[in-house]
Amino acid sequence: MASYKQLMTTVLAVLCAALTIVAQQQQFATKESSTAHATGRHAFTPELRKFIEDLRQNGSIPGLSVAAIHSEGRVELESFGTSTEDGDELKPETLFNLASCSKAFLAGSVGILIDDFSHGRNVTPLPAGLRSFDWDTKVKDLLADDDWRLMDEWASEKSSIRDILSHVSGLPRHDLSYGPSDKPIDVIRRLRYLRPSFELREKFQYNNQMFMLTSHIISLYSGKPYIEFVRERIFSPLDMSTTTFSESEALKSGLLTHSFNIVGRRLPFWFPDSVKVLNAGPGGVISSTHDLTRWVQMLLNGGIDPATNKTILTASTMEAVTSAHSIVSQAPFPEFSLVGYGLGWFRYSYQGHEIVRHSGAIPGFSTEIAFLPHDGVGVVVLANASDKPNQAIAIVYRIIETILGLSHTGSSRYAGMQSENTSATLSPSESKIASSWKLPQSAMTVEETQHGSDEDYPLEKYIGTYTNPGYHNVTICSPHQLADSSALDPVCRDTLCDFSYFDDLSATLNTTLYLAIPNTWVRSARLVRLTKKPYQFNMTFTYLFPHGYGKNESPFELNEKGEFIEEAQFVVNKEGVAGFGMSNNDVTEVTERQRRGGSVKDMAGVWFEKL
Repeated sequence: MASYKQLMTTVLAVLCAALTIVAQQQQFATKESSTAHATGRHAFTPELRKFIEDLRQNGSIPGLSVAAIHSEGRVELESFGTSTEDGDELKPETLFNLASCSKAFLAGSVGILIDDFSHGRNVTPLPAGLRSFDWDTKVKDLLADDDWRLMDEWASEKSSIRDILSHVSGLPRHDLSYGPSDKPIDVIRRLRYLRPSFELREKFQYNNQMFMLTSHIISLYSGKPYIEFVRERIFSPLDMSTTTFSESEALKSGLLTHSFNIVGRRLPFWFPDSVKVLNAGPGGVISSTHDLTRWVQMLLNGGIDPATNKTILTASTMEAVTSAHSIVSQAPFPEFSLVGYGLGWFRYSYQGHEIVRHSGAIPGFSTEIAFLPHDGVGVVVLANASDKPNQAIAIVYRIIETILGLSHTGSSRYAGMQSENTSATLSPSESKIASSWKLPQSAMTVEETQHGSDEDYPLEKYIGTYTNPGYHNVTICSPHQLADSSALDPVCRDTLCDFSYFDDLSATLNTTLYLAIPNTWVRSARLVRLTKKPYQFNMTFTYLFPHGYGKNESPFELNEKGEFIEEAQFVVNKEGVAGFGMSNNDVTEVTERQRRGGSVKDMAGVWFEKL
């Protein structure tokens, strides 16, 4: 196995080196040369305003805040629609959660900390035996042995800061593994129990936990909490005066927008102060287009704030975070190049123009930040609604096309994709936690199938608590339990009560189980038994609002489109239900574990044992 890993490492190193050479040949243009390439066109023409307003109305987006930034200092800000359920006007100063557009702030912060160590400005010494701190520093050298370990021993030993921030750690999302009670150190210590789906550096796989881990490293070695480090080293110097990680601070300012689901139902703010430390690195920044223009102007100026001439991110940091270190995908359409990922940024070309960008998506928000380093153009798009990636990216491309005089190929393409979430071709989204997974029937052992058809196996036999050391325990409930409410487990009582607002539990008695999970993104799931498939259930995760939210008190579900779907495969032996397996989140290719074959327990991306 080690030789295979070494071979893959060599191959990928060559590929990444080639990408880096290309990036180095196309270094950031200076402010003067960028201006020379700019067309001087204004972005917000009547045609563009109509394009944005049509997307907003047709896409059921209450409000959009949009900025076009020019390298010579000119900024165009426009807002469309409303910020609250009362119809208050949305403004450029309105605050949104940036979701994964926050990752670039974390990557930039690592670069700042690296520069501090290289110039002796650090306040916390490195561990004994570690002489320097840079992008290639091994994670194992920065954390205690009882904190850091991955299931794959080689990955534990060799994973670097560059690896974990470019999403090639070998771990898939595993976003169902953490919940609102967790702190970053809790997530880090459970990484050893999460099954990888590929080898270290073998494949790009989006992973939020590694950004939680890195925020913890910054806290350890900067001598202050990560949130304070970013505030002092990025927000304050750039005069991003209302940008914060705190919902309560944003509310106090009176600028925080309400957030809405895909069909316009109001949602609570998804990252309240109780979880801000956990989510700060991968998705916790709260900002506005007004403040973000300062961030993008600095990026267009090679890391130097043009207002103060102060260096925020060094040239070496800018190169490190924006150069492609891993390959995301082939060109999704003819007008695009191969897509690469740096550290908190995607990088590719569109109609021959280099783009550095990232998207963000959590319940209630869809965001985009992009800049073209050689053309001196930046774009920010913030929407206060879930699952609007195609509308947001369509606006990004239309602004780029308008300023640079390009054809409307990309913007028209994505504007026509409103009915489906295709953004994963360029930017994985937190909203796509789960993917379908079919366990081959050949994996079933004789012991697992000796009971015959699962249609004869009573649903109440599945009731109980299931555990995986990398995840929080989950509980499976059945409407059968309602026959004896005095013995009903409190978790199942609350779960079944909530589902009773949406399902006729008497009608689902013999077809459906209900699962409770303490998770950041979802809280429950329906498990519907599949016919002619032994012990298999279609598992649809959801977040229920049985009493509505905001002014509308009628029940609704977060996931109106029926997303978050897995297929659960239970194992039943002579003692009863042993457990169930499900796929890794967002893994759509056959993994090495599945190629090797074996039992359901062996092949599953996640295995839950029945207690």
